[in-house]
Amino acid sequence: MEWCTAQNQVIRSRNEIPYRELNEFQKEISDYLDRNFRLIAFDVINLKENEDKNIRNLIAILSNDDHSNLKVATTEIDIREKVPSLSLKYPSFAIFERILAEEHGIDFKEHPYLKPMRDINFPFIYPLSKELHQVGVGPVHAGIIEPGHFRFTCEGEKVLSLEISLGYQKRGVKQLLLKYLKEKQPLTKIFALAESIVGDSSVAYAHLFSIIIESLANIFPDKRDLAIRGIFSEMERIAMHIADLSAIANDVAYLSTSAFLQALRTQIINNLLAICGSRFGRNFFGIGTNRLDFDADTIENMRKNLIDVRNSFINICDDFFSNAMIIARLENTSIFTKEYAKILGQVGISAKASGLPIDARSNHPYGIYRNFPIYPYTLKNGDVYSRAFIRYIEVQQSIKFILEVLDYFPVKEKNDFDKPILKMPELMKDSFCINIVEGFRGEIASFVTTDSKKDILDIIIVDPSVHNWYGLSVAMRNSAISDFPVTNKSFNLSYCGNDM
Repeated sequence: MEWCTAQNQVIRSRNEIPYRELNEFQKEISDYLDRNFRLIAFDVINLKENEDKNIRNLIAILSNDDHSNLKVATTEIDIREKVPSLSLKYPSFAIFERILAEEHGIDFKEHPYLKPMRDINFPFIYPLSKELHQVGVGPVHAGIIEPGHFRFTCEGEKVLSLEISLGYQKRGVKQLLLKYLKEKQPLTKIFALAESIVGDSSVAYAHLFSIIIESLANIFPDKRDLAIRGIFSEMERIAMHIADLSAIANDVAYLSTSAFLQALRTQIINNLLAICGSRFGRNFFGIGTNRLDFDADTIENMRKNLIDVRNSFINICDDFFSNAMIIARLENTSIFTKEYAKILGQVGISAKASGLPIDARSNHPYGIYRNFPIYPYTLKNGDVYSRAFIRYIEVQQSIKFILEVLDYFPVKEKNDFDKPILKMPELMKDSFCINIVEGFRGEIASFVTTDSKKDILDIIIVDPSVHNWYGLSVAMRNSAISDFPVTNKSFNLSYCGNDM
C-alpha cells in the first residue's frame, strides 16, 4: 500500500498520514529506498496523545527527487522494547537512530554503533593495537568556529577512523521555537529565533519559516516578494561559498587568493547591510510580504555590485584552480565516492561533488525557483578540489540567477498584504506541511503539523549537517591526518545545526 504523497509547501490533512505496524513500516521503507527514494527525516513526532507514556509516534519522510514528490507514514514503538535497526542495510538512518536513542531512549538492536550524538562524556573507541595511536582535536579550536571534538585513530599519519563529538552547546532552540509557535508569540520574535538556529544560514532559516507559516495559513505572497526572497537566499549562498573558498585557500597557504576572496565576500554582505541593516540578512523576511522592498536605486546598486564581484571572482578563481600547487594539494585528497555519498544520504556540496544532483531548488522547487529553477552542477571525483570547484560554479550560477530575476523584476501586485503580518495568522486545522529550502550547505527540511484547535502541534527540523557529518568521517579514512583542516573546510558543516 502506498504512503501519503506530498509536495514541498503543499498543505495536507493530518488524517492522510497512514499508520503502519512496525514490521510493515520498515519493510515499506526498504521498498521505497530500493526504488530510488532517499531519506529526508526520521524522528519522533507528536501526532496524538498516547495514554501510555512509553509509546512514541515515529515518522519517516522520503523523497523521490526525479518526480519532486515526498512520501510520509508513521508507526508506533514502545521504548521499553528493542526496535530493529535499519542502519546496517541503509546507513543514512544511522545518525537519526543515534539521535532517537539519545533523546527518547529507543534501543535499536543490531545498530553498528549506537553512540549518542550529543553526549560529550560518552567514551570513544579505543584502539586495540599498540601500533595505533589517537589524536584529539577540540572542542576548543583556534579561530572563531564552534565547539566540537574530533578523535582520530591513526596508523602513523594515516587516519583509520574519525569519531566526531558534537553537543557542547545544548541550546534547546527547537523546544523554545515550538513553545513560541504554540504560544503564538509575535512573528518578529519567532523570526529572530529562527534566524539564530544556524547563524551563517540566517536567510535560509528565515525563508523556511516564512513558507512554513504561509503554507499552513494558505497565504500566497506575490511574485515580487518571492523574487526578493530568492535574491536574498542567493546572496547568502554567494557570500558563504566565497568565504569557504577563502578558508580553503588559506589552509593551503595561498594567502593572496584568501585575502582577495574575503574582500569580495565583504562586498556581498555589505550589500545586504545596505538593504536591511544586517550583514547576515536578518530582519527582512515577513509573512504575506517582506518587511522591506527594493527601490530602483537598490536594484541598480545590486546589479553593479554583482557584476563587479563576478568579474573579480572569476579572475581570482581561474588563477587558483589552474595553479599546479593547488591542483596537487587538493586533487585526490579525501575522496568521497558517489556510492558512499548515496548510501549515507548526503546532500548539498558533499552530494554534488560526488555526482549526486540533489538540490531543492530544482528537485523540490519553491517560490521564485518554480519560475527560475537552478539546476545542480555535479562532479564525479568527490575530493577536496571537487567540493571547492562546485562552490566556484554555484557562485556564478547564483549571480546569473539574481541578474536574470532583476531584469524581469515583477511589479508589486495589489493584494491583502501591503504590510507584513505581525501576529500569528489562523492556521488550517488538523493539517501538516513539509517544507524544504536549499541553504548554502544543502537542503533544510521541516515537518509541521497542527491540531483540531488550529494550533501548532509539533515540528521537525533537519539541518543538512545532520546528514553530512558522517560523510566527513568517511572521507577522512585512509587520508593523512594533515589533510583534515582542508577537508573539514571543504565540507564546512554546522555544529549548532546538530545541537538544536
